[in-house]
Amino acid sequence: ILPYKPFPKQCEFHASDAPYRLFGGSAGPGKSEAILWEGVIKCLVKPKTNGVLFRRTYPELEMSLIRRFQEKCPQELYSYNIQNHLATFKNASTLQFAYCDSDNDVYRYQSAEFDFIGVDELTHFSEYFFTYIISRLRTVKADIKPSFFAATNPGNRGHLFVKDRWVEKTCKAEGYDPKDYDFIRATIQDNPILIQNDPGYLMRLENLPEQQKKALLHGSFDVFEGQYFSEWFDDVHVVDPHELPASWKRIRAIDHGRTAPTACMWGAIDHDGRVVWYREYYAAGLDADVNASEIAKLSLGEQYAWTVLDSACYSKTGAGETIAEIYERNGVMAIPSPKHRIHGWALMHEYLRHSPKEKPRMVFWRNCVNAVRTIPTLVHDTHHPEDLDSGGDDHIADVCRYALAMLHEAKSPTPLDPLQTFVMKHKEQSRVNPANLSRFYANRKR
Repeated sequence: ILPYKPFPKQCEFHASDAPYRLFGGSAGPGKSEAILWEGVIKCLVKPKTNGVLFRRTYPELEMSLIRRFQEKCPQELYSYNIQNHLATFKNASTLQFAYCDSDNDVYRYQSAEFDFIGVDELTHFSEYFFTYIISRLRTVKADIKPSFFAATNPGNRGHLFVKDRWVEKTCKAEGYDPKDYDFIRATIQDNPILIQNDPGYLMRLENLPEQQKKALLHGSFDVFEGQYFSEWFDDVHVVDPHELPASWKRIRAIDHGRTAPTACMWGAIDHDGRVVWYREYYAAGLDADVNASEIAKLSLGEQYAWTVLDSACYSKTGAGETIAEIYERNGVMAIPSPKHRIHGWALMHEYLRHSPKEKPRMVFWRNCVNAVRTIPTLVHDTHHPEDLDSGGDDHIADVCRYALAMLHEAKSPTPLDPLQTFVMKHKEQSRVNPANLSRFYANRKR
């Protein structure tokens, strides 16, 4: 008999037959417990089942899933290999405890095959980890249906892809079917044992700062702990398209990617130095010449003060063209971006900052859907808090960073009124230079 009596929400999670299940939302509903026992039960029900449970780092894995397994799972059911972190059950099923600290760590599992994969705190992982690791989900056993299940709170590097796939079900990835994804939302109120044994825990969550309270107490995926651009508010930074005066400078900024998305933003600078981002291009899996051609097509009829391109595109990696040269050949002339990340992020914070008496210095048209989708979901790098975690979808944020570092305090010249125009023309006619020498003497003869 297993020492596990699931609560109703945990039962709902275990009963779901969706290929991709997610359990949780707030802190405290028994997420890790559900993940662990889902794996154990799968191993016990079907002989020779081969499964794996992940945490982001080994210390997290050891302090949570491994310790909980060794303390609670009856020892007569399994033997445990400490070196390989592998539990082998009496029926020949195996449960591996694994971690994946960086995206490169996924290649440790390149030849692996799993009947099920479970992940605790899924938002601690990148989307790349998720898409790669589920490719290891395969079996030749006729009586086993491969499955993926996870638990998480809002926030961290994987917040966006988790929200897109499970919470809002707006993912645009090829092959995505929202019916395959089941989100079982749960809060601390769904764990009566925790509230009974530690009634102060609920009060501690109530006393958190507002954004953290919404994430950890209410499980809201609209705000979360660790948000890098906490200045962002949709109703402040997202605006409807409007007329852009011809006198405003136009700029472009590009972050090139091949597997990762290529992002380009078009901006207009008003007479006070504020930036209005009015168009975006965002596409993954395309070659540099294709991206450049598409950007050139979208730019027809416009002139730009400058276009800035990721400085890495100017590096030669062989005898062929650089990425920058390919862009130039396809009609996109650009200059290399500044390389100081932290300075660029500081400018982003400055341009997003607002108050009741101060408008933000940077806004986005509503049609820039990927900018609006990704920028507010970026989080701090846990090792370098001044930087953001580049494991998130930071491509458009990089674009804005390049542009603001180039722009800094640049402004579009304020248009002259009729009197100022008349005075300026008169001064120009009175000034002697090679370009207006004949006109100068003609004016003198009048």
